[in-house]
Amino acid sequence: MQDIRFRAVSWLFFPVLALLYIAHGIVSGIYLKEVLFNTALNIAFLLVVFTVVWLYISLRQRRLIYLPDKLIGWGDILFLLCICFFFTLLNFILFYITSLFIIIVLWLIWVSLRPGTAYRHVPLAGLQALILSVFLIIDWSNRSIDLTSDNWLLFLIGG
Repeated sequence: MQDIRFRAVSWLFFPVLALLYIAHGIVSGIYLKEVLFNTALNIAFLLVVFTVVWLYISLRQRRLIYLPDKLIGWGDILFLLCICFFFTLLNFILFYITSLFIIIVLWLIWVSLRPGTAYRHVPLAGLQALILSVFLIIDWSNRSIDLTSDNWLLFLIGG
């Protein structure tokens, strides 16, 4: 809620969150090696996404830009890095795309309902944290969904 209310998040939150996700994986019976492998894949995915965004914006503005300057906050980056410790790659991509889509739709509705107010900064980490909460509730309440394994998603895709 810090990000939604104040557009900032305490830095102490992020290492604690990452450690909790690592502990959750180990308690769930996932080997530390597998958790770290999934984390590395997720971080590589984020690096590709941020590189493509950086290149696109730099080319559009015809100068090199610093992405965390005004376009994305450090809290957003750190939150995404933390949840890399929780998800497998396909689940991470599903969460990332779904959360961005929901946030874009909600933000457009919010801005259209409040004409004249120019909100330039989307509280991305805060809204993604809320969506993550929904994902976790669905995961915990539905035994056929496991966000720490791609098997359920592959089964769903494969028919």
